[in-house]
Amino acid sequence: MQNSRDCHDVPFIFNEFRDDRPSTAVNNKNFDIVACVIETDRHVTYHEIRASLGMDTSQIHAILHKHLGTKKLHSRWIPHNSTEAQKTGRVTWCNAMPTTFKEGASNSVRDTVKGDKI
Repeated sequence: MQNSRDCHDVPFIFNEFRDDRPSTAVNNKNFDIVACVIETDRHVTYHEIRASLGMDTSQIHAILHKHLGTKKLHSRWIPHNSTEAQKTGRVTWCNAMPTTFKEGASNSVRDTVKGDKI
């Protein structure tokens, strides 16, 4: 998936639990921060987001589900509002895989990175 956000300036503080931070409102800045967090680590939990950003669970839920259009699927946040270009790219990739891996006869198929290993 192509990353359209610049996540370099986002303050990640997952190693520190910050219960002393005030709760913040659901706003565009937090949309971008939460989006960068889940793009960086698709296995991140509500608890980790809450602890690092000082947001209530209901605010995190609203941002993830209503504003970013994501769902937690097999312990990973998956975008469900893909653009047509992203959908086309995925279809193209899937169609190329049988040829690339010679219908499963190629040993290269074992080198493919699984989603749970990222």
